[in-house]
Amino acid sequence: MKRSRALVAAALCAVMVRAEGAFVAAQERPPSFPSNVELVTVDVVVTDKQGNPVIGLDRSDFTLAEEGVAQTIASFEAVTGRDEPPPPPTTPLNPRVSTNSGAPVRPGRTLVIVFDQPHLSAEQAERGRRALGRFLRGSVFDAERVRLVAVGGRDVVGTRDDLIAVLPELEGGRIPDKGPEALSDHEAMRLLLFDDQPLLMTVLHRFQILSSGQHTVDVEGERIHAVVDKERGGAAKGGAYDEGYVKVLARRMYDDATRRNEASLDTLTALLDSLTGVRGRKSVVLVSEGFIKDPHLPGYDQVLDASRRANAALYFLDTRGLEPLLGGVEHKIYLPNSTLGSSLADQAFSALGSESLAADSGGFTVKNGNDLATGLMKITSDTRNYYLLGYGPSTSGASGAFRKIQVKVRRKDAQVRARKGYYGGAPTQAAGAADLEDALREPQDRAGVLLRLSAYVFGESRPGRVHALVATDVDLRSFPLEERDGRFLGSLGLLLTVTPASGGTAERHAQPVELTLVPERRDALLKTGMPIVRGFDLAPGAWRARVVVRDRQSGRVGSVSHSFEVPGAAWRTSSPVLSDSLEPPADPARPVPAVAARRAFAPNGRLYFQFDVYGAERDAATGQPQVLAG
Repeated sequence: MKRSRALVAAALCAVMVRAEGAFVAAQERPPSFPSNVELVTVDVVVTDKQGNPVIGLDRSDFTLAEEGVAQTIASFEAVTGRDEPPPPPTTPLNPRVSTNSGAPVRPGRTLVIVFDQPHLSAEQAERGRRALGRFLRGSVFDAERVRLVAVGGRDVVGTRDDLIAVLPELEGGRIPDKGPEALSDHEAMRLLLFDDQPLLMTVLHRFQILSSGQHTVDVEGERIHAVVDKERGGAAKGGAYDEGYVKVLARRMYDDATRRNEASLDTLTALLDSLTGVRGRKSVVLVSEGFIKDPHLPGYDQVLDASRRANAALYFLDTRGLEPLLGGVEHKIYLPNSTLGSSLADQAFSALGSESLAADSGGFTVKNGNDLATGLMKITSDTRNYYLLGYGPSTSGASGAFRKIQVKVRRKDAQVRARKGYYGGAPTQAAGAADLEDALREPQDRAGVLLRLSAYVFGESRPGRVHALVATDVDLRSFPLEERDGRFLGSLGLLLTVTPASGGTAERHAQPVELTLVPERRDALLKTGMPIVRGFDLAPGAWRARVVVRDRQSGRVGSVSHSFEVPGAAWRTSSPVLSDSLEPPADPARPVPAVAARRAFAPNGRLYFQFDVYGAERDAATGQPQVLAG
């Protein structure tokens, strides 16, 4: 690709330079507690009988017990959301430089939406997409980040507009069986695992009626006689069904249900585990038709254990609304009362697994209503209005044992939701790579280590790919450096990913950083930050970079995200590089400014400015690109 380069060096005399995303002074360390004191924090939602949040309570309104023993509430904070969006940020939503120096110190909300593709039909997926679209437009602020995960599909962290753009790509993966020999997941489990003979008789009766043609179905409001083709794979002996045939169908349906359930449960467990280190109200919203409670699958207990470790609530949004489901029979069938009653009873168990997870984790289920967006609004209220209660347990128990928590409020007609317990003294997740991975998946930024992040886009590296540099500046004031033998030592772990804005496969870079700094170098980096630059070859489109840095000595973690565009136009300029230093000169005649995320420069210094021009038309006389810059 044709290009031309412009380089400007300007002496700055008494010029005020405003820093975009400049670092603030290192934040104060969070409060510390003696190592032998276990501090337990519980977030509590209080509502009236209509489900509206009850605000204005104070510490004296609450009582808290652990294993039946009253506890002293040592810390209290009321978090009250707003109906109006917060003031616009002082920096643009897509700045040239992103920083976590403004990451909230007080707890906020962390919202993760799980689109349960294995348990959604195409029709129900469409209902879920519409509800999510209304919810995102009405309940998520402009600059707020939310994580959207499709089970078996996309994983996107972004703003409201980023997620709305992804919604059309979400799909339903369940193909409902509408034939006369359909079984629900719950029926298949009862028949196969529990040898439920009364249910077997009911299913045999239903199969016989549906395959005989002696029933009616409702088609567009008109009752017509149904003719069933017995040659489509029904019973072998003139329509006579037996137990063996039904058990074969049950095995096929149960195996399929198990695969779908394991996929959804594994996704929920991993998401909840990633929220363990996040403060504030953490909510996971499951958009699904629901799934059964299979006592033979350990995944249910694993989800609950993860929710208790993370102190996170799970909400279940049942997309089925008020549809008259009849167990595994999808169309409206006029059956004898006994068979119809059994099918309706089966409906109550078809989503028991997802409903029980929501209730036991401190959330709730939105069901039996066709206005899904209204149900999502109730969840929003939960995530923005809550109370944080902290206490040091006066009880003791075995390490890793589950301890029950009971929270009450001294307010008539008030209803309380909180997690039901926690694992006392349970071993925490090993520090290191797991910390980096967890922070990488979180929607919000962490400010334990202060960071700046920027991206520079240059020319085509190969057909269909553009070379980009992602620059991170690490503020060394965020953590202590150990002085030894006249040098300053430190050790960092860094994880950087670059992901398409619409989700997809991430480009990853992991790097340990060992610091051995002489005093002069340390003093310089304390002022400017330590630059770390990594190159990627990317396709044109919108991208999102995210970097996580962990100080291995203190365990403090910082993370920040940055969105940028890789253009595909033939004629364009590169990202401008503005710097007060030069890279080691490979060609002394063409000095190259050092790429970094820093935007604050000392007055009375020298700045170097450079950009490339690609695709410029060549002058007919000289054969060279003709570029005029000002």
